[in-house]
Amino acid sequence: MPKPLVVLLNGSSESASVWRPPLLLPYGIDLEEDSVSSVDEAIEKIHNHYSSGDNFVGGMGESDLGVILAAPSSDILDLSESAISLMEQVKAERHGVPFYLATTGIPGDAVDWETWGGSGGKLVEAWLVSLYAASPPYYKAETGGDASPAAFGQVCQFLIEAAEHGMAVEATVA
Repeated sequence: MPKPLVVLLNGSSESASVWRPPLLLPYGIDLEEDSVSSVDEAIEKIHNHYSSGDNFVGGMGESDLGVILAAPSSDILDLSESAISLMEQVKAERHGVPFYLATTGIPGDAVDWETWGGSGGKLVEAWLVSLYAASPPYYKAETGGDASPAAFGQVCQFLIEAAEHGMAVEATVA
């Protein structure tokens, strides 16, 4: 079964002290494995993926499963400058590559949706948000019990804001 390319960006941020649950990622992806430490390294990994005969995307790209960007040591929201630079550079050469951004939906700071391409820009195909459960008590139980009472609401607010800014969202539950 074909799978999307997963690029795990390592980086640090001031928001790293914000409590977040681990990401829920498809395909049994291991967040400790195969991460990259720079935008250039990530771009090289993406180009190598698309240059491989196994990942040929023909026609109009309808068979392209795209690239999932995630940040194992913090959250992709904290690495906006690096992630946006990466997507812009790849799209300059491979304009049809869809990017999916995996997040906990708990931003350390306010999300600047225009920067991420909301309301018209098309950098992000969809946000993959780790919602975990359908209610605060189940969210707390699924995330290990360390979640603040407001954490579930923060994730739901993230989903609402993303949709209001014209961004596609997919919520992942455990």
